[in-house]
Amino acid sequence: QDVLVVQAHGDGKKGDALMDVYSPELITAQQEYLIAVRGLQAVADGDADMRTAMQRLVTGALQKLRNWDIAEGELRRLQQTGAVQQYMTLRSKADGIVLEKQAIMGQRFMSGETLYQIADLSSVWILADVFEQDLGMIHPGQLVTIRVDAYPDKVFNGEVAFIYPVVTPETRTAIVRI
Repeated sequence: QDVLVVQAHGDGKKGDALMDVYSPELITAQQEYLIAVRGLQAVADGDADMRTAMQRLVTGALQKLRNWDIAEGELRRLQQTGAVQQYMTLRSKADGIVLEKQAIMGQRFMSGETLYQIADLSSVWILADVFEQDLGMIHPGQLVTIRVDAYPDKVFNGEVAFIYPVVTPETRTAIVRI
């Protein structure tokens, strides 16, 4: 599927617009959905088998749009207005920080290409060098408090997840993952 970036936004909050895209296949998928909905409405008074078959077409057409990662809000808009959009907005599926943005206006892309890299920084690893003589006081599951020079007024809480089983000979430290 060849898709064109119409406009790249760039926020990383869940639900925020990342980019508006244009694709003939996406327009066709919207049209197929609307035709299936009209067909379902047309057989509303028909027999149960016909309604079931038409409902399957509606469900299949809707799934095709969901496979494009079209947000539920965009799908509701399509259902309510019954109007095909030339451009669809793709939205962030998670909260985070945009680390890398490859999408630029006018860019064509194919399925599977990375256009945005968003990192959820609500939970991160800290790798701490702990002196060999202090390792006996540390164990997995232990709760810890961390302060860093970059944020002198902020206290980070964590839990010891893993103690690496190797001591670096030069520094006589082992890495502890928190």
